[in-house]
Amino acid sequence: MLFALVASLVVTMGPAGAGAAGTAYVAPSRGDLFDARLVGAGSRLPITSAAGQDVWLVTRAGRVFAYGDARDYGDAHASTPVVGAAATPDGGGYWLATAGGGVYSFGDAAQFGSLGSHHLASPVVGLAATADGKGYWLATAAGAVYGFGDAAGHGLGAASALGVGPTTGPVVSIVADPGTLGFWLATARGTVLGYSGAPTYGPAHLPAAVVAVAATPDGRGYWVVAGDGRTATRGDAGKHGALNGAYPQPVVGMAIDRTGNGYWMATANGHVFSYGTAGTVVSPPGSPRVAAIVAASPAKGSPSLTASTPGGLNITTTALPGLVAGHAYSAQLAASGSTGPYSWTEVGGALPPGLAMSAAGAISGTADPGLSGAFGFTVQVTGSSVMSPRPATATFTIAVMSSPAASPSLTQLPLSEVHSQNWSGYVATAGPYTAVSGSFTVPSLSPGTPAQDMVSEWVGIDGSGNTSLVQAGVSEVPDPNSTATFDVIAWWEVLPIASQPITTMTVSPGDEVSVTIDQVSGASWTIHLTDATKGQGFTQDVGYTGPGTSAEWIVEAPTDSQTDQQISLAPYSPAVTFSGLAATGGSAGLSELAMVQEGQQVASPCALNPAGFSVAYGATAPSAP
Repeated sequence: MLFALVASLVVTMGPAGAGAAGTAYVAPSRGDLFDARLVGAGSRLPITSAAGQDVWLVTRAGRVFAYGDARDYGDAHASTPVVGAAATPDGGGYWLATAGGGVYSFGDAAQFGSLGSHHLASPVVGLAATADGKGYWLATAAGAVYGFGDAAGHGLGAASALGVGPTTGPVVSIVADPGTLGFWLATARGTVLGYSGAPTYGPAHLPAAVVAVAATPDGRGYWVVAGDGRTATRGDAGKHGALNGAYPQPVVGMAIDRTGNGYWMATANGHVFSYGTAGTVVSPPGSPRVAAIVAASPAKGSPSLTASTPGGLNITTTALPGLVAGHAYSAQLAASGSTGPYSWTEVGGALPPGLAMSAAGAISGTADPGLSGAFGFTVQVTGSSVMSPRPATATFTIAVMSSPAASPSLTQLPLSEVHSQNWSGYVATAGPYTAVSGSFTVPSLSPGTPAQDMVSEWVGIDGSGNTSLVQAGVSEVPDPNSTATFDVIAWWEVLPIASQPITTMTVSPGDEVSVTIDQVSGASWTIHLTDATKGQGFTQDVGYTGPGTSAEWIVEAPTDSQTDQQISLAPYSPAVTFSGLAATGGSAGLSELAMVQEGQQVASPCALNPAGFSVAYGATAPSAP
């Protein structure tokens, strides 16, 4: 296990690995990236309107037609069709996205990453930029949303967890909410889902398949557009006109003019229809296949990017802990702004069966035994005053882990104690192993423990005789500012990356923690860590290609990843008890490890029995559990 330590000895963590469960974030790759901000301006086409009403028309081949004062910053020469576009906040650039996940940046649009080198289960259907222009999302037809730049931490997750599926049709459009850090997804059958603070104002019931959703300038409403040109207005979106099936070519997109009192609809053959205050646009030559229409000038009055509408409500809870099926669970949602008390309701998705949310935002209950998986749902909060601003919404996921399985018949090999400078416990070395699990108790550190000492307890695969390792556990770290206190940190790790803290869980001394690590297929593995005492849990999907030759249940003195120096084992008590030991693959025999540092035995395991084993600090083995 590698820990990164700073000079003050406060434990910090290394670079992040795969995204959290329920999270569809993919790190930026160089595949299909293209930065074309140096491309010169092209010609502009006329637009009959007031100054500042500027728009781009984007074709599936990547050609960009600029209207009014909008500049042509270049075209995308992509291997897959362009399917979406978004403008920078000042209108000085734009991004184009392809069905294969490529992202092309032009003008002052910065490049934050793409999915061009990743295999996608379904095509990308749209791109939306954050209000500050420092990030963007890509959405796929199956409902996966990928964030880049400052979009990476807001509202991400598979839409399927919120009800996207056969009854709603595929996702067809994504648009950012200008009033929050969130966005909306629209499906072919008119379902609209709000993420990370974007309120849901209701679905659209249109006779033709939906093709796009567009937000009002203040984010308090949206337009939903069908392929036949019919529109549905929700929230404060105004009715300014519609095609209503009067044109033979399908509509493919909508853009809002800078006043918010008009809009353009673009058809697949490049014809643009104007409504309200939107100026007339001359169709481009040659009837090109159009993919999107984008307003170049920001809508008048659009708020800057904030965590909530200015003066309005803000849901301050950022994540909810997971739970163990069959164990009691409780969590409290929190909000700020407006006037309390607040009233909470579920507006999308579903809580795990067995849980319920009160009007006060308290989530409690006991998940049905045997239940497992990730359950996504959206909540909405309102204030109690008649002058309260618009409601705030947020989307959460609760991971449910099944209860740990009973101990299998792992047996101790003929006694042959092996000494290690950093491990103590038991190891199975007759792999390959495709799964490992076990539970352990969390100890306390002795008062006066030196600030540079640490102790960790974990369950994992590999690391014995090789440099690969996938593991998860808990560490006890002295407070550098007080010898009387210490921190307890849950974490997971895939070498060679340093351990990653689990920030959605609070683990305490005396808690019973369970870990299960299993191979899903090939290099795809899943890590589950649960705190059975508190009914919390965490799931992480990871990529791992180690040989799987060993499985371990260990108390460890970690290694400083910055200096590669061995950390001294911190004195702890009581003895750490491991139970529920299980491993899939290989033989069931276990070997004993005792930890020796500077010639002194500092951690000692007892003999293995059907209940498990314990590891005590010092040279004396503890009593069997």
